[in-house]
Amino acid sequence: MRKVYKVLIVDDEEVIRNGINHLINWESLGCKVCATAANGIEGLDIIRTYRPEIVITDLKMPGKNGMELIAEAVKENPRTKFIVLSGYEEFDFAKEVMKYGIKYYLLKPCDEDELVTHLKAVVAELDESEQKDEYLLSVERDLKKMLPQAKEQFLRECVLGNEYSEEELDYYRRLFGIEETTFKIVVLKVEGGGNLKDKFALRNIADDKLGKENIYLSAIIAEEIILLVRPIELSELTERMQKVKKSFFDFFKRDI
Repeated sequence: MRKVYKVLIVDDEEVIRNGINHLINWESLGCKVCATAANGIEGLDIIRTYRPEIVITDLKMPGKNGMELIAEAVKENPRTKFIVLSGYEEFDFAKEVMKYGIKYYLLKPCDEDELVTHLKAVVAELDESEQKDEYLLSVERDLKKMLPQAKEQFLRECVLGNEYSEEELDYYRRLFGIEETTFKIVVLKVEGGGNLKDKFALRNIADDKLGKENIYLSAIIAEEIILLVRPIELSELTERMQKVKKSFFDFFKRDI
């Protein structure tokens, strides 16, 4: 379902505010007017409340002019799109807002067709940004799904002798959120061997008793569970491992 973009109209002339509001077929553009304002002070309050994606604003207004409105609004949300209204005598002033990345201007009184053209261009830019955001979110979601498997595969390959360059290691440290460069390795094994269910259970108990914040990576390799652990004190690590041992025995009546 396509997103509907909120529009704010800011102008001290009521006839212009109403004209823009009522003459444009907003629905056909994928927009709706969320509010109108008579000056920059009202406009900024509305921007903070409704977070409109598009702001159509006059430059010359009492209280807070359009330039001041844009400067403050852009600081709070750089992605807001502006269409600037100005008179002939304000054209040099209007050029000042270019430093905020604004490229849509209209001379007053507004021409309806020209405004619609600008609005279509703004909506196209917003649609493109939305598509990019959705793509990046989907990549992030996919990465989160894959991360546990990637962590396990990386540790398995390290243990089994795969060599990585410094650049590759730095990349994986960043990817997995590993800050330290020294670690402790914990190796667990179910006494007498165990099935896959036992190994997963033992790893989950270790996650719980050691604390997930202390375990960077873990992998099941053959009969062993390998844990890459933060360099916590040996006495604390030993104490926590005794809890792992006890908890596993209480549940499965088997030692580790």
